[in-house]
Amino acid sequence: MSNECDTNIRSDDLINDNNNRSDEQTKAVTPVCIEDHIQPIEEANQNDGKSRAVKVAECSNTDKIEVKRQPVVSVRQLFRYASTNDWIFMFLASISACINGMLQPISFILFGELIDDFVEQDAGKTIDLNKEMEKFGIYYVYIGLGAIVFGYFQNMLWLRASINQAFKIRTLAFESILRQDIGFFDTNDAGELTSRLADGVTKIQNGIGDKIGSLQHAIAMLIGGTIIGFIYGWKLTLVIIAMSPLLFIGAFATGKVIGTITSQEQTSYAKAGSIAEEVLSSIRTVVAFGSEKKEM
Repeated sequence: MSNECDTNIRSDDLINDNNNRSDEQTKAVTPVCIEDHIQPIEEANQNDGKSRAVKVAECSNTDKIEVKRQPVVSVRQLFRYASTNDWIFMFLASISACINGMLQPISFILFGELIDDFVEQDAGKTIDLNKEMEKFGIYYVYIGLGAIVFGYFQNMLWLRASINQAFKIRTLAFESILRQDIGFFDTNDAGELTSRLADGVTKIQNGIGDKIGSLQHAIAMLIGGTIIGFIYGWKLTLVIIAMSPLLFIGAFATGKVIGTITSQEQTSYAKAGSIAEEVLSSIRTVVAFGSEKKEM
């Protein structure tokens, strides 16, 4: 009976001893964070063959890491990967877009003169209407051909330049990913990186492509229309310009909202692409646990 009691006492002592040791080990462990750039505090003499001492920063578990939001990239920085040929393409595309934008206000002038000929014909003036119609028909053919040619170069050259820049951005981004340390992939999922590499660069390509040509076309048309408006009727033009600030405010607000939504959309699609890639790469495990509906 005494032997059983001694055995129970010894087992209890061992359990308490193990618990005390585990508590001491738990207290001894302190979270340590290593600085991104380890700074040497003293350097040994290389002739002595001693190693260098480095500085390690300790931090408590209550420290909070603030993630700074990346600033918005300016329009100038979007074209920093453009080569000399790309700049030539963009210059020629800009000229084509401006000429193409000026053709529409010119067509309005021709249409107004055509209407004046009809009015003068009704007023009893002697006008060879067939000859005038033939003349304006030829003018419109020239305007149509110009719109086709300059519109083609506008879109084609901008698209060519954007494709070249997107290819260079993808290449540099992929090379940068390959140069990262193994710890980088512990905090950044590979599937999310590939999604951003595909979708993000595609959005950049769309933004610096033919859409800029369309913007230049619209600006040229606006400037040409305003000049023609002041020449033919400055009073009515001033009334229309007085309402333009409301249009600019609405366009600015719309651009801000679209930019915010696009950023959120890119983040959501990157996470979704990462999950989809992980599920497809481990499809056997998903099927084995019957989690098909959960993953959907």
